[in-house]
Amino acid sequence: MIWQWGLENLQGGAGLLEVGGDPGFLAAALLEAGIPVTVVDPAFGVSGKQDPATVECLKWFRAQGQLTLLREPFNEGFAHKHRKLLHTASAMVSLYPDEATLPFMYLTSAFAKRTAVIPCNECIQYFPAHEPTYEGFVKQLLREDETYSRKFPRSGTMRQVWLQNSPFCQVLLERTPLE
Repeated sequence: MIWQWGLENLQGGAGLLEVGGDPGFLAAALLEAGIPVTVVDPAFGVSGKQDPATVECLKWFRAQGQLTLLREPFNEGFAHKHRKLLHTASAMVSLYPDEATLPFMYLTSAFAKRTAVIPCNECIQYFPAHEPTYEGFVKQLLREDETYSRKFPRSGTMRQVWLQNSPFCQVLLERTPLE
């Protein structure tokens, strides 16, 4: 993300908005790079996946005002309540967003945000009936994003990036808005 969008860009505004950020590994790495982070996750900290070093890191950055935790669902209600945050976030990222996938895709387009998302490969309930595979899910998301980008032309369209040597999902969807 830093290489793609630049450190100064990511440090701007309200910083990066991470949706579904538990257990906090990505937030910790971004904070250590000097990027303020807001994590939106109704169940943050309850998965049991965090390690003590990450917990301490996040506590320290939260005390410094560089980390904000919003324990609420990311949906239309969130968008109405936190409109200013969505406008001022420098980028939006979500790794395996589950039920937040469609609102995330829509809102990143509507607010023309730098976006990175790894669709969940285990959420088969979201796979399309006509092609019930992870690849079908990714294709469906890209098709829906084309619709969003026609409605919000400044947003640009998502592009599929292949992640080499990734342990789980090897697909990242990325958007860099049109300036």
